[in-house]
Amino acid sequence: MIDSICIIITKPQGEEKALLGVLTSWASMISTLDVRILCLEEGVYNLVRCASYSTCLIKDFLKERGRVYCLKNDIHEKEINQGMLLEGVHLLEETEVSQLIDSCQSTAIF
Repeated sequence: MIDSICIIITKPQGEEKALLGVLTSWASMISTLDVRILCLEEGVYNLVRCASYSTCLIKDFLKERGRVYCLKNDIHEKEINQGMLLEGVHLLEETEVSQLIDSCQSTAIF
């Protein structure tokens, strides 16, 4: 049985795949799986404070002790200030991404 999953979101806010990734994360967490959300590339836009549905869900996910990560280089490339991110998002260096993914038994990419 799978105990942990890393949900990787590479699509921006407003794209169906991004929302499906967030919803899968919620469903997995409710099913008592250890869930980590990792936003990469365009997916980091889901972590910017705004009123989008996916961002509101991620904010609630964080309140329920969900763990959310993003690649530090991606937010710098997109010119996103760290203060613009939702509170509780952890920034990773490139070398830490593979460690995070390897720490989970399963990975899903949206």
